[in-house]
Amino acid sequence: MIVQKRALIIALLAVFCSVQPAEAGVLTPPENIIKASSKDYPNVKTRHFQGISSLAVSPEGRIWVTWYGGPTPSEDKNNYAVLATSGDNGKTWQELMVVDPDGPGQLRAYDPQVWLDPQGSLWWFWAQAVAYGDRAQTWAMAAENPDDKAAGWSEPFHIAQGVIMGKPTVLKNGDWLMPVSDWAGRISRSPNAATAAAYISESEWAGESFTLLGTALVPIKDRSFDEHMIVEKKDGSLWLLARTKYGIGESFSEDGGKTWSRVSPSDIKHPSARFFIRRLNSGNLLLVKHGPINEKTGRRDLMAFISEDDGKTWQGGLMLDERKKVSYPDGQQTSDGKIYITYDCDRYGEKKILMAVFTEKDALAGEAVTEDVRLRVVISKNPSPKPYEPALPEPAAPYAADKFDFDDNSNESPVNFSRPAEVKPVDGGDIDTLEIGARIWSNRKYVFSVLPEKIKGKKFIRSKIEKSKAKAESQGYVYVIGKQKAIEEELLKQGFEKTDIPQFIPFAVKGQGSYYRYDTVSVYQKYVEKGDTIEYGKWGITLVSRS
Repeated sequence: MIVQKRALIIALLAVFCSVQPAEAGVLTPPENIIKASSKDYPNVKTRHFQGISSLAVSPEGRIWVTWYGGPTPSEDKNNYAVLATSGDNGKTWQELMVVDPDGPGQLRAYDPQVWLDPQGSLWWFWAQAVAYGDRAQTWAMAAENPDDKAAGWSEPFHIAQGVIMGKPTVLKNGDWLMPVSDWAGRISRSPNAATAAAYISESEWAGESFTLLGTALVPIKDRSFDEHMIVEKKDGSLWLLARTKYGIGESFSEDGGKTWSRVSPSDIKHPSARFFIRRLNSGNLLLVKHGPINEKTGRRDLMAFISEDDGKTWQGGLMLDERKKVSYPDGQQTSDGKIYITYDCDRYGEKKILMAVFTEKDALAGEAVTEDVRLRVVISKNPSPKPYEPALPEPAAPYAADKFDFDDNSNESPVNFSRPAEVKPVDGGDIDTLEIGARIWSNRKYVFSVLPEKIKGKKFIRSKIEKSKAKAESQGYVYVIGKQKAIEEELLKQGFEKTDIPQFIPFAVKGQGSYYRYDTVSVYQKYVEKGDTIEYGKWGITLVSRS
């Protein structure tokens, strides 16, 4: 009966959300749940991205951790959710399976979460979406025996529209509140879109039905990914904490989550990143965040604090990991008082998923005072990280010249190739030849499909698309192929001038789209002195010398 109800809900969602054929997969159970024993399992050695982990511990102490990764260094259609477990208190770990909704297709699985419910069942949540940032749907599988590695998982079933990035909160009356974020409002930038939502699974039907209860409005100027968590305070009110652009925002509900105050800045200083808050066995609150309570740091100095007055003040501050690039804490306290926290480190480099173990006493003291403390326990990492080398696509057929209304730039400055400066890349980048089929940027698959004859054969810096920086090793002219309406104003302010080389569109990827007018470029030039720096943002291509 429950399965039939869920199937009906999915069908209704497909109608009310006006899902297009390409997006229908978000409302369809994933086709690919790949066991680690399968020859098709995506081994960690093939991953160029992994992070955003979540942790839960079974009643008998089996640890479960989930995160997501992919074969490309990006949050994109290739992402899949990973599930791993340890039966020896974290000494060894075994990956069990991944959810990859449609294999190499457009659907991605991401932002997974594991949670132990009051009855001792383990829940594995993940989001499915067509592309990064698109409207998502949360799916789940439940296991009735999480003490066993096999666990006995259910078939995937639908939970809610949106993303669950924090653990559910079980209220005193037995209701479950699920923190769901609907990013559609964030994308559409509608001033009336309330993104930080609370779904309810009422105690009588806990785990069987989930309905939208209420939403907290995040002002559009502050809106980030929400990643909110809900605490039931001792007076019965609800306290919602959410990630915003400025750090941690807060909202309150006095009617069980039906209505919420507008999200506004909290007193907790924090960067725009996920944090973790949870009620402990003692009744005190645990907060894991970056840096001291009253300092806004970057994604480093992951610390644990305790509040004995329901969040008014915070004490202690156990340093879990002081390194840079540590982020996204999540965890659980077990019945013996141990606190288990997972987080990631260097998602695109070593790609580590880590765990810290401590107690409330350690967090309150701000140092290890018990023998239970274990830090930087490795759950997963790439054993031999190598730079990502994307396969080069074939260049698309050149566009018809009469298809676009190009400017011929005949009234612009004559290009001067008589005295080119010698230019070398700064902060990475390599040098290649301007020719059809050459890859343009080190972190994108685009290749040159069209080049004017005047610049063919010249050298250029292959940098990342987001930023280019180079230094002149001699006097002379430096040239930049720049996207108009993107960096033209930036180049002109730096003293560059547009040349008389006609506009063109340098690339299109075969099988991945067509040429678009907004990718039109011109060639700019500037006379520089030895030692001058050439630097600009997204996107352009710097020429370095004569052919």
